[in-house]
Amino acid sequence: MSENERLHALIDELEHFVLNPNSYQDDSGYTSFVDDLLVGKMRALRAHLRRLGQYQLFEELNQLSLRPGGAITVLEQLSYYFTPEIEKRMEATADDSMADQDFWLYVHPGIAAVARERFREGTYADAVEASLKEVNAVVKKIVIERIGGERDGADLMHHAFSIQSPVIKLADLSTESGRSEQKGYMQIFAGAMTGIRNPKAHENIQISRKRAVHFVYLASLLMHKLDEALAAEG
Repeated sequence: MSENERLHALIDELEHFVLNPNSYQDDSGYTSFVDDLLVGKMRALRAHLRRLGQYQLFEELNQLSLRPGGAITVLEQLSYYFTPEIEKRMEATADDSMADQDFWLYVHPGIAAVARERFREGTYADAVEASLKEVNAVVKKIVIERIGGERDGADLMHHAFSIQSPVIKLADLSTESGRSEQKGYMQIFAGAMTGIRNPKAHENIQISRKRAVHFVYLASLLMHKLDEALAAEG
């Protein structure tokens, strides 16, 4: 079940959440049971919103606290604002499904293979990390096959695309413009490892869907550039 499907199921549970007002007010055991159950569902709802990048709703829901005996008021707020707003935003995301299909048409197949399912699940940071790990793995494989050694990340990229003695030539190094292109892409490859891949790998970072699209496209660009360079070698 995808992240969106789990969220739909949770919203359905909240919309059909029924309590007995008289028992809730008069029976302390029943009150505690309902409060605990609702707190758990609200915690799950916040987690879904955060993973899907709905940070504004996540923060708003954080402000909605359930005090003992306050379930009726909280359910009213969920019913009148939060669940309709979440459904509206999910519908807007669903309307982008065709655009998503077009998006993946332009993504390098190697990147799509490791990122698409993670992206669909809403784990955007994981999709980005997997994309850049794939770039790193492909470059590392080429370098090992050609000269050996065990480098990784930015160090690998500086070595692979060095202007002085490149393992992989991305441009015509006999010209000034070619050397500038080689240097520029070397810096982009290295910067992607240092500034994007490493923080995602070492920290529990959440990013928005839009930012993930940008990073996946970047990884795709780097992979396409590699393909072009290898094809030019014959």
